[in-house]
Amino acid sequence: MDKDNGKDILKEIKNSVLSWCERHKLREKKEFIIEWCKKNKQPFFNWCRENKKLVLIAILILGLCFIFGMNKIGKCFKGGGEGFSRGGGGLGERKLAVNLFRVKRVNFSDTLSAMGDIKGRSQIELRFEKEGKIEELYISEGQQVKRGDLLARLNQRNLYLKLKQAEIELEQAQKLYELGAIVKSKLKEVSLNAEIAKLELKKTCLYAPRDGFIGDKKGEIGEFITPNIKVATLVDIEEMAVEIGIIERDIEKIRLRQKVRVKVDTYPEKEFWGKVSNISPLIKGKSRTQNVVVELPNSGRLLLPGMFTRVKIFIYQKENALVIPTGALEETAQGFCVYIADGDLAKKREVKLNYVTDDYAEVISGLSAEELVIAEKTNNLKEGTKLEIIEIKEYKP
Repeated sequence: MDKDNGKDILKEIKNSVLSWCERHKLREKKEFIIEWCKKNKQPFFNWCRENKKLVLIAILILGLCFIFGMNKIGKCFKGGGEGFSRGGGGLGERKLAVNLFRVKRVNFSDTLSAMGDIKGRSQIELRFEKEGKIEELYISEGQQVKRGDLLARLNQRNLYLKLKQAEIELEQAQKLYELGAIVKSKLKEVSLNAEIAKLELKKTCLYAPRDGFIGDKKGEIGEFITPNIKVATLVDIEEMAVEIGIIERDIEKIRLRQKVRVKVDTYPEKEFWGKVSNISPLIKGKSRTQNVVVELPNSGRLLLPGMFTRVKIFIYQKENALVIPTGALEETAQGFCVYIADGDLAKKREVKLNYVTDDYAEVISGLSAEELVIAEKTNNLKEGTKLEIIEIKEYKP
């Protein structure tokens, strides 16, 4: 390689480096690069004469570096999430890329999710008042019944005969009383015996005490049964109950009469509303949960015992509340602060909070509606930090 070719190569390299420096605002390095090239010109020519093949390979590699590598280096200088400004070049003024949140007054709520099963609000165990053999059984599990429906009957033969005998004796006693053969007290005694016989016969019939559904059925035709044995369970469907387990860390959030929204898979688009009606004082089982009962009206009779439910308990509700993302908060010795966007600069603002959830916090002072809060506090965010706004978000319940 002759001297002229070496000069051309050096000149081309120098011009490429200077051009890249100009594009990326490295003017302060320009004089240094020129001086370095002057001092090392002759040694470079000598080395090129001795290593022609190596020089050609170096030129090829250098060309590839400029084509592919410099583009990526330039992007690094131009900045990403917390790098240099996209518009300012490689060593331009730093800007912090952020998402903003528009402060608005909204209906704010905090909920606790749980799952449970629907049960009848009241469950009545159906039993005969006297012992006997079941002769007729008119019910099956899941059957809907009305108040006064005959559900089952014991064998009545002996009691029926006793009733007939009592009625005959009463008829005779009335005739004797009319003739003056017996006193009135005797007539009343015979009449009372007839009434008792009627009641005993009536006890062989089991009637529905109210509207509902038959739950578990235990009795069978031909079975001898006593008042201690349950025939079936009648479940009230006018008002249902949902039993849920609340884990130990959330127990303090639950209060009586809190509003509850219930959803079931059978009606995925429909919401049922109830309230907390009972809180167990005990923590049960290995899961360490507290049993909570939700009272649920069922006027449309759509809900049935055993349905699986997804429950949301509204543990806090506030209308017309100012809310911000919880991630925007910075804890200080005095309380909390946030950073707002004042043009393209970050400004620190002290705030007072009323309620904080995992996602949002209610602000009672320090902010106004429509102000723009930096949605996520980072270590690089300080008073006066220049901002590059990516997106403005709003409250989503």
